Amino acid sequence: MEDQQYEGFVFEPEIEENWAFCHQTASALPSYLDLGSSEARAATKLQANHSQSIMAQQHKLYGNVAIWRGSQWLEADQAIYDQKNGTATAFGNVKLGDLNLNTLSPVATYNFNTGVGQVEQAEFSVRQKNGRGRANTIVLEGKNYARLSGASYTTCDPGRSDWALHSKSVSLYRDKGYGVAVPVYLTLYHVPIFFSPYLSFPLNDERKSGFLAPSFGTRSNTGFTISTPYYINIAPDYDATITPTNMTDRGIQIKGEFRYLFKRSRGLIAVTRLENDDLYGDDRAQYALLHEGRPWANWTSRLNLGYVSDKDYLSDFGNALNIVTAAHLEQSLVYRYAKSNTNAEIRLQDYQTVDPSIQDIDQPFRRLPQMTLRTQTPYHSLYSLSLNSEFVRFDHKIKTSANRVDLTPEFRFTFERSAGFFNPSLLLRQTNYYFDGRDSFNATAKNEINRTIPVATIDSGIFLEREFVALGGTPMLQTLEPRLFYVNVPFRDQTDIPLFDTSETIFDFSQLHLWNRFNGVDRVGDTNQLSASLTTRFINNETGSEVLSAEIGQIFYMRDRRVAISGNQQQTTSQSDIAARLTARWGEYWSARSDATWSHTEDRIDSAALHFGFKSGKKRIVNASYFWTRGVPSIEQSDFSAIFPISSRWHIIARRLYAHRANRSLDTLVGLEYNSCCWALRLLSRRYYDAGAVEDKFKNSFMLQLELKGLTSIGNPIEEIMSQGIPGFVSRKSALNLQ
Repeated sequence: MEDQQYEGFVFEPEIEENWAFCHQTASALPSYLDLGSSEARAATKLQANHSQSIMAQQHKLYGNVAIWRGSQWLEADQAIYDQKNGTATAFGNVKLGDLNLNTLSPVATYNFNTGVGQVEQAEFSVRQKNGRGRANTIVLEGKNYARLSGASYTTCDPGRSDWALHSKSVSLYRDKGYGVAVPVYLTLYHVPIFFSPYLSFPLNDERKSGFLAPSFGTRSNTGFTISTPYYINIAPDYDATITPTNMTDRGIQIKGEFRYLFKRSRGLIAVTRLENDDLYGDDRAQYALLHEGRPWANWTSRLNLGYVSDKDYLSDFGNALNIVTAAHLEQSLVYRYAKSNTNAEIRLQDYQTVDPSIQDIDQPFRRLPQMTLRTQTPYHSLYSLSLNSEFVRFDHKIKTSANRVDLTPEFRFTFERSAGFFNPSLLLRQTNYYFDGRDSFNATAKNEINRTIPVATIDSGIFLEREFVALGGTPMLQTLEPRLFYVNVPFRDQTDIPLFDTSETIFDFSQLHLWNRFNGVDRVGDTNQLSASLTTRFINNETGSEVLSAEIGQIFYMRDRRVAISGNQQQTTSQSDIAARLTARWGEYWSARSDATWSHTEDRIDSAALHFGFKSGKKRIVNASYFWTRGVPSIEQSDFSAIFPISSRWHIIARRLYAHRANRSLDTLVGLEYNSCCWALRLLSRRYYDAGAVEDKFKNSFMLQLELKGLTSIGNPIEEIMSQGIPGFVSRKSALNLQ
């Protein structure tokens, strides 16, 4: 699609190729050009060391000859210019060019009025693509058409042709934006690797129908694969791609993709089918639709529909690193409204249960519909009044369906000064459930349950600061921010309320300042507690950037808690674990963050998370993470990813996600990237653990990508795989993508 913006919608342009290893092919534009005037009104100007004129009509020019008109120009050792018809005949080091194309030849003729001319034994350069080439003859037939005979083209530096396109005859239709070459062959280090009797190609950024570069690779569960996509440019606002993929172990898969981009909407429809999979023994398919729109002022919409034929489809054919197995695929339609102090959302949500082993009773509820409204009064320096509300219809095949209405008005006083703040608030959570019937899930004879719970909170803190000079003479500012957060929620028996969308939170530092210890609406935790925390920050006074922050805190309970996810369970501890967080940043490139909780009763660390990151540019990235927690299930995982130069042209690519308790690698990537001036080569090997597979849980794949800069890319989209596995890496891909 064209790279353009429509009221907030953007198809992001691709990142420019890296020409860092190239010398500039096209010379700078002459300084004498009159680029501000139109071609039709511009006068033809002459310049030379010596000149002779015959009847003021024909001019012979010698030494440092220059003839120009608007953005068209010619330079030579000698030239004859016919003023009557505007034709110049030039000899010796003839340079002929415009804003994009430059030629160098021993002899050339050109008519500045009509754009007709001929260049012999020419070398040419294309300014926009960093390209250059040679041609026996270039015939210019007006400003919109040109013919090249015996032509070659490359984006490599002069004196090198690592790759090159060669053609006997090339026609350039500049007004229509495309060219045709017959026949054409591609060489890599002077070895022919591709031949076609006919090749059509674009001359600008406009799209054109035709075959795209093939992709290929090998995977342990598909064999060798090769895809040959065909692109169809239907109209300026929509297009399509048909991609047949031949897999040696499974058969031929066909994928069709249709994209559209209108003023107020964009979307993608994809259909993929594999008839009679040789390994699976049945037909395989995937259908997907993604639509985003701005139907009215302040409204946005998103439609996401997906379907796969079986539970193994995504692990067998999915490209995303995070797709190994999936139990459910979401299908949803969402409308969102946002304006000043009001936000609203309407959602229809369903799921396709991919795994047939999941019983109907264990499948998730559908939301048909879910409507939320969040609003608050305009800003006032002393108080605010807000309302969070929700209506949702939970629907299920087996379990009793129900309607839930949840209203949470809040009145908050705001006393804030530069030295601190004191913000008391009162909330009322009113929740009503209306059941269609009674079953084992809704173990009550009631058709209606009402729950009313008042909540009182007080959030307070002070800000202390001091200035000092750090080692090295850097002026710094240190803050000290003690904070107290009080919550009082009375007990309400909620054992007869089913769990529709509620779970327990994972305790860490961020939980210290929340009034409910559960996620979702179906449980409100009773408590009378005080959270005490302390934060200190170190800020560079010269740049304003935060160099280091350290936070620590704990919850003190003044009565036992009874509400639990399942039933009422007495919780008698008087103190929570101690939660701490440390965040650091060194200069522009280094960062680190750690979270930990420590049990004072067991005198041990219950959970810890560490992350170190380095990023300097697009391809100097290192990430290292470690996560560990006790409990059921206990988890201990480490994740390392990097793309880093090992020389000026070579980069190493790596990622390893390891489960220490299971003593196995969940995902491993190892690869290399080589960059030259005009081409790049990427090799990537992947081995991952497929927990949903019955046999052969470890899967392997090998991918190769050859990028001919300024021309095309052949092979697998390895940069997309890298962006999924290496946080911080940005690939060149469309902003709208189903994978």
